[in-house]
Amino acid sequence: MNLRSIAPALAAALVVAACGGNGEPAPAPTGVAATVGDGIVTVSWNDDPGVQYWLFVSANSGLTTENFNQFPDTRVLRNARSPTSLCGYPNGRTQYFTLNGRIDGGPGGPGSPTLAATPRAAGASWNAGAALAADLAGVGYAPLTTCTATALPSGIFVAVGPNAAIFSSTDGRNFTARSAPAGFAADLNAVAAYTASLNNPSAPNSKIVAVGAGASALVSSDGVTWTVGSAYNAGSPAWRAITVYGATFIAVGDAGAIATTTDGLTWTARTSNTSADLTGIACSSTHCIAVGAGGAYVVSTDAGATWTASTIAGAPALRKIGYGNFNNNEGSTSVAINTFVAVGDGGVIARSTDAGATWTTATVAGAGNFAGIGYTTRFVALDTAGNAFASVDGQSWSALSVTGITGVRALTGTGFGYVAVGAGGVNASAF
Repeated sequence: MNLRSIAPALAAALVVAACGGNGEPAPAPTGVAATVGDGIVTVSWNDDPGVQYWLFVSANSGLTTENFNQFPDTRVLRNARSPTSLCGYPNGRTQYFTLNGRIDGGPGGPGSPTLAATPRAAGASWNAGAALAADLAGVGYAPLTTCTATALPSGIFVAVGPNAAIFSSTDGRNFTARSAPAGFAADLNAVAAYTASLNNPSAPNSKIVAVGAGASALVSSDGVTWTVGSAYNAGSPAWRAITVYGATFIAVGDAGAIATTTDGLTWTARTSNTSADLTGIACSSTHCIAVGAGGAYVVSTDAGATWTASTIAGAPALRKIGYGNFNNNEGSTSVAINTFVAVGDGGVIARSTDAGATWTTATVAGAGNFAGIGYTTRFVALDTAGNAFASVDGQSWSALSVTGITGVRALTGTGFGYVAVGAGGVNASAF
């Protein structure tokens, strides 16, 4: 998380060293405030560029700038600037913050009052955006940077829909219409992205691929300018969902269609061993699972090259699937869950903790037909009416606040929040 963990002895040595300069202590920082996100706390203050700030963090409520070296979990960020983002903390566990300043390497001045903040899981509070001027069927996210001490995560959100509708956004709230290549007018159903050079925003080497009717595909590096990756073919089945495994894109669709590509331009058809319509796909580090009509599902362990097919007995049409690798909401440490959850009609969910070998099904109370599922540090699923539901393990579900939109068709999780889109250009976000 790009924070400097300082053992008590070293911390004390640093304090002594800091006192040896010719500078002077700075007044106690003012305007100190904290905002929380999913595993994130951002601390801000009235930053004087002539002051060198030290930010102290601990789970102990007694933390001060004088006693910080008494607490084994204390983290110290030297030369901090406002705002500073602190990442990777367990949700539900309160953290305490204080900071002081020094001028020209002098001793640290008086500390600010100790401030408490508690990270929380995303998805409980939603912001409905202004409706966009087209129906929307899919949404995806291309990460550019992860959370660092100087900035929150950043990336590109892309929403797509019928008649080659494309919109992009850098914040998941404000979208701008983009133009498809001349002559391309196919319906777009889904979008996924891969970034080869994460945390290199000047040259991220991102690849964004949108897929749709007639095995059509568009490709972009920035969500703004698009080229045709696969032309519409009336004789080919529609692709309904797409994901990324490593650097390989895997698209699935009608009549069991599956194809893979590494560049969005050259596609290889794969044998799915099912004729069921496939509408959702997700991958772990070892397995990819696609789901679809009548509870059908297919599993691959080789980046989508070969597939085995089966059916979840008694399951309805399964619309989407998500994968969760850890639960960061227990207030202490992360708990590995390694769970796939598929969502379907009638509020049904299907859960597997063994990569699709076995499944358990349940009906989420109060849910209608599910339209999407995403994962940050917990699962969040939306039904078409815009109702949101959450689960830390895919087994026990609770209702969240409504999203404020209806006609939901797709949802994406970003690692720090969610964006949903739907009919009539509706969109909503929760960070």
